Amino acid sequence: MADDDIFIDAETPFIKEANTFEEILTRQIRLTADILSKELNEGIFWNSETNKTYQEDKRVLAINHVRTTWSLMKPFIKDPFKEDLKKIQKEIEEYRKKLGDEKILVKNVGLIEAKKIFHSKQSIPYGKLMEYKVEKYREIFEVLIMAYHKNKQEIRSFSSE
Repeated sequence: MADDDIFIDAETPFIKEANTFEEILTRQIRLTADILSKELNEGIFWNSETNKTYQEDKRVLAINHVRTTWSLMKPFIKDPFKEDLKKIQKEIEEYRKKLGDEKILVKNVGLIEAKKIFHSKQSIPYGKLMEYKVEKYREIFEVLIMAYHKNKQEIRSFSSE
């Protein structure tokens, strides 16, 4: 090894970290709760570097946080929580189908099925679907929190393995 060579130990930076699974999960739950406690609608932001505005849909952000929490919680979700989550997912799918089958009057086009314009973030059906989904994902988060508290010991033992 030459005098100007630098030895980097890949393990050293991580020695002080105590990121147990429980801590990671708890951090994710806090982040999700923080997002869900804010007003969840579309926002318009101005980027001073590009001098342009862009939109960030807080509803999508909230849903993604709940999904991440759910992914971390999957090993600990048992009945009756599993059944509650299936029920909520089914309600979302049924609402999407019902809303998608509705006819919407589109200027210069005429009547079309709402599901054909779900992809358009400016459309009324997209907004209705997102509002419904956010409320349902709040319910999912409540179920996840109940499952977390019921299985706290199992989560702790999982962290120490």
